Amino acid sequence: MSILEYDYPFFTSWLDKVFLELNSPKRKIILCLSNDDIHIYGVAILKDTQDEKKICTIRVERAYQNLGIGTVLVKMAQEILNCEKPLITVSEKLICDFLPFLRKFDFKLVSKVKSLYLEGHYEYFFNKEYSHTNILLSIKPQYANAIFSGDKSVEFRKKIANSTVERVFVYSSFPCKVIIGFFDIARVIKTSPKELWVNFGYKGCITKEAFDRYFSNADTGYAIVISNVYKYSIPLEPNECFENFRAPQNFSYIDNVQILNKLLTRKLLK
Repeated sequence: MSILEYDYPFFTSWLDKVFLELNSPKRKIILCLSNDDIHIYGVAILKDTQDEKKICTIRVERAYQNLGIGTVLVKMAQEILNCEKPLITVSEKLICDFLPFLRKFDFKLVSKVKSLYLEGHYEYFFNKEYSHTNILLSIKPQYANAIFSGDKSVEFRKKIANSTVERVFVYSSFPCKVIIGFFDIARVIKTSPKELWVNFGYKGCITKEAFDRYFSNADTGYAIVISNVYKYSIPLEPNECFENFRAPQNFSYIDNVQILNKLLTRKLLK
């Protein structure tokens, strides 16, 4: 399966992680072996958690395709996962080969995500919508710095990303124009600006005048409650991660696994 490294960055390291997790209930591997148990004709790798039932990988050796092995692997996966419609994703490169096969099981194409694994290429999601979990958020330098100093524990917004977002990378806007770290979202509260100020104003490091000006003509607003904060030891120039970078007016989703790896493995301030 090493050929999948070309379609999925970090596939080999992910596979090493899978082998380490085989003793836990969340990982299962189904193998189709020759009669002498020497040759592997087909394989399916499953993820079985409370939140996700997924066929992570399913492959059949080319010489043994169209013999029903793939069908058996999917049926066994459905039984093990106790789920008729598990999540499965397919790369743009393989979608034409997989689509007729997946339709046999009435698997539904529900979303596609561009540049998730390979820049410019789509990943197709069957049976379950893709969930954005990371965003890049533009924040004025004085407020961005207050987050990482610990003085500011709430970020106010008129518009917010999907409720599935868990992590925010902070772009300190003009004149800094650098990414300075990230934080985890504890929760998001939606209510009137009046209620936001009463309940969270003292945590936002913002004056009442600036708050009222920001929320003028807005009936509702959001308070992003910040939990864990991680500051980079050296701020990151966006062009080190993003090609043709344009600062988001509000926020932008970050989905590409290679970009996320760079952002998450950058040295942090101790």
